[in-house]
Formats: sequence, C-alpha cells, structure tokens
Amino acid sequence: MIDTDNLALLLNGLITLGAGLPLGYIYFMKGIRLHAFALWIMGFIVYGLQILVRLYFSLPLSNAVTVTMNIIAFAFFILGTSILVEQFWRFMVLFIPFVGAALLLQVLGLPTFTLVLGIVGLYGSMAYGSFIIAKRLGRLAVR
Repeated sequence: MIDTDNLALLLNGLITLGAGLPLGYIYFMKGIRLHAFALWIMGFIVYGLQILVRLYFSLPLSNAVTVTMNIIAFAFFILGTSILVEQFWRFMVLFIPFVGAALLLQVLGLPTFTLVLGIVGLYGSMAYGSFIIAKRLGRLAVR
C-alpha cells in the first residue's frame, strides 16, 4: 500500500525542483541574465532537495538539517526578490531578524513557532516584493 503522505511529499519535492526549470530555460537558453532568476533557481533546487531529503531520511520539519535548508532556500528567494525590486537593504532589515528569531526558537525547542515565523517571514517578504512589482507595473501601464 502506498502511503499518501509520502507520495504527496515526493510530488511536492519533484514539482518544486521542476519549478526552477522554466526560470533556468529563461536564464540559460534565452540569455536573460537576471540575477534574481539565478537566485530563484537555486532557491527552488535547495527547497525541492530539502523536501526529498526529509522524505528519504524520514526527518521532521524541525530537524536542524531541514531548518538549515529552508533558511538557505528562503534566503535565495528573498535575495532574488530584493534584487528584482532594487530594495536589497530593506529586505535584509526584514529578513535577518526573522532568521535570528527562527533560529532562536529552534534552539529553544519550539519548532512550531519556528515554522510559523519562517512562513510569515518568507511569504510576508515575497508579498511585499510582489506589491512593489505590481506598483511599478501599474505605473508603466498608466503611461
């Protein structure tokens, strides 16, 4: 009998790894050398590998290896977005406290809070970057 949780993790890992393929195609084959794309490609690779490592070794999400891989992947995603919206330092001011707090919560043995903080940090910063991009594109559309 196939375990549906493991099947879902496997599909999630493979789809996440595959999500970087279109960006890789644009970056390498089309010659559009945006550093943001390169960082996002690395983010998708690390995050997809984290999911597959967690599945293969039966590691919990709160394991030090998976937390480290998550932080690295999130850093790639956030750095890529910060470069794209040209607000690197503002993103670092937002990102560094989240990483520090997440690591502290992990050391204190509070993995649930670490996960919540990581989600808020990643998706909050990505939403902020998306807002900036939409705002710029809106200005271009009005012209």
